Amino acid sequence: MMRYSSLHVANKIIDLAHEKKEEIAPLKLIKLVYICHGWCLALNNRPLIFEDVMAWKYGPVIPELYREVKKYKVDNITQKIDLNDNVKFTDEDNELIEEVYQKYSKFSAVELSAMTHKKDSPWHLIWHRNNWGIIPNHKIRNYYINLLKSCESL
Repeated sequence: MMRYSSLHVANKIIDLAHEKKEEIAPLKLIKLVYICHGWCLALNNRPLIFEDVMAWKYGPVIPELYREVKKYKVDNITQKIDLNDNVKFTDEDNELIEEVYQKYSKFSAVELSAMTHKKDSPWHLIWHRNNWGIIPNHKIRNYYINLLKSCESL
């Protein structure tokens, strides 16, 4: 079972954005990595990333990724995250990340944020109970399975 650092997934998304001459700001990148993780849990019954997703005031956040991209603030990310290793994604994971990017990159960071803040979303369930905390993978998986059942296919 392959799991990746959220930083490697983020770099893959940054590459896709730059290939398509599209801009990507930190908030949008964080949401896209989270959405990739959610769809991987639902479609492949396994996590895409090994870090915990946290419920923060402004939505689901992967703290390690946030720390790496927060220097850009609201500006667009200009380069990949500097990592010492180069990870090779499986074909299945590569395809999933590309499909998520293709479907969700057309939305703004604010629109993606709204999607991840919906009532009864994994973030909503944790945030409104505790005002913070880890969002368990099973809650994320169940949410994306329900999206799949409601014809919100990837």
